[in-house]
Amino acid sequence: MKISDGTYDHPEHHPRAKDRRHLSRISPALTISLAYLIYGVLWIFYSDQIAAGIASSEGQFQKFSNMKGWFFVGVTALLLYLLLRAQFRNLERANRKLAQSEQHLRLAQQTARTGSWELSGKNKELTWSDTVFDLLGVCPKTSAISADDFFKTVHPEDRKGVEQAFEDSLKPDGPPYDISHRIIRADTGEVRYMYERGTHIRDADGNIIQSIGIIQDITEPKRNEERLLASEKRFRTICENAPVLITGFDENGQCIMWNEQCRKTFGWTHAEIFAHDAPLTLLYPDPAVCAEVKRATASDLDGQFRELHPLTKDGRTLITLWANFGLPNGQVFSLGYDDTERKQAEDQLRQSEAILRKSQEIARVGSWNFDVSTGKVSWSDELYCIFEIDPEEGSVTYEKLLERVHPEDRDYHDQIVEQLKTERHVSFEYRVLLPHGDLLWISGQGEALRNEAGDPVLLSGIVQDVTEQKRVEEELRKSRDELELRVEERTKELRTIVNAMAGRENRMAELKGVIQTLRTQLDQAGIAAHDSIEQEDPDHNSV
Repeated sequence: MKISDGTYDHPEHHPRAKDRRHLSRISPALTISLAYLIYGVLWIFYSDQIAAGIASSEGQFQKFSNMKGWFFVGVTALLLYLLLRAQFRNLERANRKLAQSEQHLRLAQQTARTGSWELSGKNKELTWSDTVFDLLGVCPKTSAISADDFFKTVHPEDRKGVEQAFEDSLKPDGPPYDISHRIIRADTGEVRYMYERGTHIRDADGNIIQSIGIIQDITEPKRNEERLLASEKRFRTICENAPVLITGFDENGQCIMWNEQCRKTFGWTHAEIFAHDAPLTLLYPDPAVCAEVKRATASDLDGQFRELHPLTKDGRTLITLWANFGLPNGQVFSLGYDDTERKQAEDQLRQSEAILRKSQEIARVGSWNFDVSTGKVSWSDELYCIFEIDPEEGSVTYEKLLERVHPEDRDYHDQIVEQLKTERHVSFEYRVLLPHGDLLWISGQGEALRNEAGDPVLLSGIVQDVTEQKRVEEELRKSRDELELRVEERTKELRTIVNAMAGRENRMAELKGVIQTLRTQLDQAGIAAHDSIEQEDPDHNSV
């Protein structure tokens, strides 16, 4: 018998295998039968001769013949017993092996959630293994099972496909019956996924005489596959929309992942990258650099970030960091981000810090932070210079700071700290006494950073050495005092002069009155004394 694809369905179906199996079954019986035949021939031939030679009378010969016959019957019965016992033992061993095989098959089918079916005979009688009933949720029936019993459990949306697949497999040159579909369990109504594979055994004329197959519950693998596909879809969605650079390359160097952030950053579209034979050459035109990047991409799969300088489509060179991750299938995924702005910001920050340090050095200005909970004080470099404290001595504590504050101003300094705990902004000014005895004046401002409860957690501010300003102010004050003293003295002098001039003017006014009286009297007397009087006018310098 041959199955539908033209090969023998099982070694036992091979004609030579059948002959060997047939001979193995008849060899014990044949051996015993041949032995019995030889024994019978020899017994009949020689027993009569022996009986004739021994018997002295007809009665003895008859008696001896009866004994010979019973002996032959006894031996025959013994041989028949031995033959039947051997056959029954073989049959019992075969039954035990068959029962064990069936038990193993049932256990294997239950473990693998796989059942077997057989469709044979002119009436197309369908036979299911116990596992098939369990898989389909159908109660075992004592009556015959039909194909309709199976198709009733097939999901309505898959029924047409299953029927078509089975019909196609019945064709002489048709494909094998191999299909996955859904069923609805007859007992619970649960939808399960099944995999079926079957084959057809044909006679010499190509007619199907038997169909056999298996059905396996693949619900869990199918659902795992669906979950995997959903997870892969979510992964691709996340990768595609992630705000970081994500690329993927296969073992041949072809790009299989180029997310949206890569397109925005580098300028090349997905189609341009996927269609290019060597996409890395677009990012790294220098052959030596490109070769090194390829080597690192294939070998440095430890997830450590490394700096690379790819080229954008518009010719800009970027500063990027990349980490590579290898997959078992030889694919490599890389995670990166554009670090150009941060690097530029760091350079600008370093320049700004350098300018700030120089500015603080020129202006004698320093900054500070005070951690309220730990009492730790953090200073800028210029502040160490102002207070003449070596930074190598370690972090400055509040107690160490107070050692530099003038003893008369330490209470005031404590008040400043307490004031910052309740106020947002505080201005202050105090004196600093350096170890060698120099006195500095410090002016500054402080602010408090508070937590959600309103308690200060960090005090910060700036201070400036205003000693020179104080010296200039003191000199200006002294100059102002001296000037005010001189102004006061000069004012007194001017007041004396003014008083003196005021007395002269009074005398001149009296003199003018006398002159006027004289004129009047002279006019009345008719004396022309105008010219002489004019000469004596006190308004003239000669008077």
